[in-house]
Amino acid sequence: MFWGMKLNLFCMLMYLGMFVPTVGWLAPIIMWATNKDQDASKMIDQHGRNIFNFLISMVIYGFVAFVLSLVTLGIGAFVLYPALGIYAIVVIILSALKANEGQIKPIPLCIRFIK
Repeated sequence: MFWGMKLNLFCMLMYLGMFVPTVGWLAPIIMWATNKDQDASKMIDQHGRNIFNFLISMVIYGFVAFVLSLVTLGIGAFVLYPALGIYAIVVIILSALKANEGQIKPIPLCIRFIK
């Protein structure tokens, strides 16, 4: 039991925690950091690494979109930012569903900084 929840539910909530306004990046990292050293933590640790890599990748992609929007005088922002938003929502939901099923899948288009 992790924070009074079963393992699969806890891992799913790590992903869904990214939808929390203003602290969406912090909630899953706290959940990961406080439970990665417990029993059965291999699954939590892998999901935490996936989430952390995803967050770093999204910052990089957002920066690239910003630079491209400067180069294209804002046209890139109308295309890239909505695409990044839709990508993030879809990936978070699909990863949460896989985590609830007990599966660990790498996130597509995510740069693996922490392996």
